[in-house]
Order: sequence, then C-alpha cells, then structure tokens
Amino acid sequence: MVITVSEHSKLRHILDKNGIKQNWLAEQAGVNVNTLNKIVNGKALPNLRTAQKIARALNTSIDDLWPLEDS
Repeated sequence: MVITVSEHSKLRHILDKNGIKQNWLAEQAGVNVNTLNKIVNGKALPNLRTAQKIARALNTSIDDLWPLEDS
C-alpha cells in the first residue's frame, strides 16, 4: 500500500466543504502555515506527527485524510 501526494485533494475537499481557512487550521494544529499550504496543495506529505495534529484539529482520523491505496 502506498500513500500518494495526490491524496491532498481529500484534505482540500474537507477544508473547502466546511469553509475552513488554512490559516485557522495551521493555528489550531500548531503547524507552520507554509508547511500546511504545501500539504494542502500536494507539494508535500506530512510526517506522522503533523498528520496527527491536522487530523485532531479537524476532529477526524489520519486515515480519513490520507487513505492508503493498494499499489
């Protein structure tokens, strides 16, 4: 199984659907806004700790944000 950078669309979808601004999420998660921007735009994948912070701030799970897909 592989996590791909293209999975950023799930995070972007959740933010857009719920009207959540990246600045707010970065503050709530304790993540640098530039780092979060790269994650949301698919230019980077978060490390485990950052993924946990983002998931907790959104009251969801890492699996919901970055699902594994069969390779």
